[in-house]
Amino acid sequence: MKRKFVIALSVLIICAVIVLLFFMNRTPSLARVHVDPQTVEEAVGQNFVVNLSVSDVANLYAWQVKLAYDHTILELVKTVQGSFLGASDVTFFTYKVNDTSGFILMDCTLLGNLSGVNGTGTIAALEFHVIQSGSCDLRLYDTELLDPCEQTIEHSSNNGHFSSVS
Repeated sequence: MKRKFVIALSVLIICAVIVLLFFMNRTPSLARVHVDPQTVEEAVGQNFVVNLSVSDVANLYAWQVKLAYDHTILELVKTVQGSFLGASDVTFFTYKVNDTSGFILMDCTLLGNLSGVNGTGTIAALEFHVIQSGSCDLRLYDTELLDPCEQTIEHSSNNGHFSSVS
């Protein structure tokens, strides 16, 4: 009887160690900034909306993103703050469009002594008008995610792609 107990206890300890090692060696998910949907098809003369979203982010207090597009194919019509960082009364959102080069610079920060936000959500929404047939990347670059101490949050970014349809 004592021997069965020792064996059962040994098996239990071995299983606990294996589970503990599994969870300790898991790499945390890397935060990601991405265009959503990743692929858009629309006809000339029509409008479409893409979201800029973050995934698996921890303690996000502020962000800055540039998005490039082909200004001979697309015209940026409207830009609005997404809901991820909260209501507009606790954030400062701004953007600057360069129509001749075809890019937009956007940034947003929480205001005050607030904790950063965790999770997945939309940080901005962009409405484009298709002015000519063709295709182009919706390319993210110079992306920055910051925590409340203004430390960079490591992340990846995923571009989008637009194609016109007949």
